[in-house]
Amino acid sequence: MEVSISGQLSVFFYMLLGGAASGMLSDLFYTLRSYWMHRRWSIGLADLLLWVLLAAGIFALNLYVNNGELRWHALLGLLLGAVLYFLTLSAIVRWILHWIFKVFVKIVRFILKIVLTTAAFLYKIIQGIFRFFARLFAPAGRLAKRCGKTMGEKVRREFLKTRLVFRKK
Repeated sequence: MEVSISGQLSVFFYMLLGGAASGMLSDLFYTLRSYWMHRRWSIGLADLLLWVLLAAGIFALNLYVNNGELRWHALLGLLLGAVLYFLTLSAIVRWILHWIFKVFVKIVRFILKIVLTTAAFLYKIIQGIFRFFARLFAPAGRLAKRCGKTMGEKVRREFLKTRLVFRKK
């Protein structure tokens, strides 16, 4: 099937944008990896996820733009788009992503500080209420404990008496 020059140029430019988007996704994963992934297995897993996402995205783009036909100008567009992105916009995008993540971390820390400070304050209030009631009822508790010991002895003696009465001979 013949494809016009304008059709081939549109495929080339779409693939150029796809290559740039692949580079941007790669920078996003690089930034995420620098903030949260420090173990070797997590880096490998993130790289595998990146490659699977890139392969699926490029396949879907090629299917949408070029009906699944992989031609040399489509591959050249992908490669050229990624190279141009990394040469021109990558440093700016990484700087912006790092700034966004720094702001995000600061916001999360601020929210956690508010939540934990409130929780500690409520804990102190509840602890004070329990201490107040413990001091208020402590004399009654000690009296009940003393009475309980003497009552417990009486109950135990009565139980032993009934056990002796109902014992089989």
